[in-house]
Amino acid sequence: MDNGLPDLSFDRVFSLESAHLMPDKERLFLECFRVLKPGSKLARSDVAAGFTGVEITDISAETRRTLEHWGHNAHLNRDQLIERLGETYVENFFLALLHMSFGWGRLGGYILMSGMKP
Repeated sequence: MDNGLPDLSFDRVFSLESAHLMPDKERLFLECFRVLKPGSKLARSDVAAGFTGVEITDISAETRRTLEHWGHNAHLNRDQLIERLGETYVENFFLALLHMSFGWGRLGGYILMSGMKP
């Protein structure tokens, strides 16, 4: 995995809600740290699934309400969302909420994590 960016070229790298989908997480984070300058930071927020050997803080309980609010607001504004985004998009959104709600705090959770490159 080489993103084509030069070594030691960034002060910050953000990994937001996508790392859990990467099949080789070790390579992903090695690439993140490759492009970071010394003393720079990696920050990530994500679904906590499929990570081993990493100390994390599970904030699932605190963030579960976010999912509930998303679903409630989307339900209240369903017609307007369909008009602007299309029915397929809205149905996929509700399906994604269902999947996340099922796993939230049971199969995984939501985490915040940061690290500094030495």
